[in-house]
Amino acid sequence: MASIKRRLGLARSHPLPKAGNRAQPLNYLRVHRAISDATHTLDREELLDRTVDGLQALFPDDFVWIFLLEGDRLRVHRFLAQAPPAGCLDDSMPCPTEPGDELPLDGPGVVAQAARTGQSIRLDDVRQEPGYLPFAREVPIRSELAVPIQSGGEVLGVVNLESTRPFRYTAQDQRELAHVCRHLGTALANLRYRVRERQTLLETITALSSLVEQKDDYTEGHSQRIAEMAVAVGIRMGLSRERLDHLTYAGILHDIGKIAIPDAVLCKQGPLNEEERRIMEEHPRLGAQVLRRIQALQPVADIVEQHHEWWDGSGYPKGLAGEEILLEARILTVVDAFDAMTSTRSYRRALPRAEAIRRLQAGAGTQFDPKVVDVFVRYIAADAGLGAEVAAATGVPAGERGSP
Repeated sequence: MASIKRRLGLARSHPLPKAGNRAQPLNYLRVHRAISDATHTLDREELLDRTVDGLQALFPDDFVWIFLLEGDRLRVHRFLAQAPPAGCLDDSMPCPTEPGDELPLDGPGVVAQAARTGQSIRLDDVRQEPGYLPFAREVPIRSELAVPIQSGGEVLGVVNLESTRPFRYTAQDQRELAHVCRHLGTALANLRYRVRERQTLLETITALSSLVEQKDDYTEGHSQRIAEMAVAVGIRMGLSRERLDHLTYAGILHDIGKIAIPDAVLCKQGPLNEEERRIMEEHPRLGAQVLRRIQALQPVADIVEQHHEWWDGSGYPKGLAGEEILLEARILTVVDAFDAMTSTRSYRRALPRAEAIRRLQAGAGTQFDPKVVDVFVRYIAADAGLGAEVAAATGVPAGERGSP
């Protein structure tokens, strides 16, 4: 249905409509609020979902599309309607209703025209449009509003509304939806910038982390594993997107302070003596000092500094206890210990994963936050197929500190 019309001749705008329910400007504020609420995330899908939901609340009986421009194609990213548009069920009349469906930018239809020209198009009654006449009885749509999504003069996509009622959309709807689309365009452009900025930051901190790995063969891949496991736990514990980002950065950079540790201590083949351990235990504080000098990483510094604190207060460097320790740091403590126990060291072989899990459970309440251990064990046991062994775990000595 919609795809048929978009393959027809160019559309034109009409004067003020004569009838139809009207969405009030106040109601459009809800759509703006939904967009604003989603802009603090780096999740484009959430942004689009909230926008479509807001528009569907304004026009509950209508069809709502969001197309985003990708090269020379307009790709459907969101479609929402009470039921599939009539006339789209015949294979001879394909309709772009699924994410990934495409329309050519150089096509003749309404959406393509709005994207090419950067101008809104409102059709009050398609049966008065010459290009629609051959299909007027087959296509139930009577009115349509296509508005480009723009930012800084760049067209990023199109929002398209369609109704089975004639004269559905007013000139006011056209203006208000244009404001919504500019807001959405700004949000999408900012999101694109923030994603690129985040990627650059990730590449930078990964490069910094590699400096530690070059000094110590044991740490190869360690930081990436820590970040991945920590984020998996963070998701299950309900951390926000921003806190998950900080946890990612902290996971990658948690050992960055080891750059300042002498090679004779860092790479020693065997257990550390008391003085060497004292030197090694400086690395969380040293790492935090480095990160506090980088504005974008200042929220990560405290996490890195606290990732060797113990739940019972006997950790280092400050002897924090319980919930005095940031949740992100408590998560790192657990996953860092697990990775240390399941990695081969110069003075011992790697422990089996089931044994490492049992030691984590034994250390819950002393070294580790019991809630974090429970979430991590459920995650790692399911991932490794260790459910039965974990359930049988009893009386195992407390978990190791992990790599100091």
